[in-house]
Formats: sequence, C-alpha cells, structure tokens
Amino acid sequence: MIFPIVKFVVSQFEERYRETYTTVIIPAFVTRNWWEGLLHNQTTLFLKTALRAKKSRVITTVRYYL
Repeated sequence: MIFPIVKFVVSQFEERYRETYTTVIIPAFVTRNWWEGLLHNQTTLFLKTALRAKKSRVITTVRYYL
C-alpha cells in the first residue's frame, strides 16, 4: 500500500527535481480512544519510516481529529 507512493517520490519526482527539497505531507487521524489510533495510523507510520531515508526530504504529519 505504501510502495506506490514511495516509488513516485523516489523515481518520478526526485529524479526530475534533483536539487530541491521534497516535502511529503501525511495525514494522521486523532481518535477519541487510543485503540482506534492503533487501527487507523499504521499506514502513516510505515510511510514515514520508508520516506525518512534521504536528508533532502521533509516529512510532515497533519493531524485530523475524528
């Protein structure tokens, strides 16, 4: 599920714009109960981990309150 996004950022966007910083904005759901957060935000954690490998990337998480 995260591989198409990582592939786009690495192979299409960063190869085209090599000398720029890349900002990736990732939504994170803030739920009322802690166990709901475990269910909804797993993709966010995996995506942040996969995209942090390069220093020219800025990963920003935007919280959405449910």
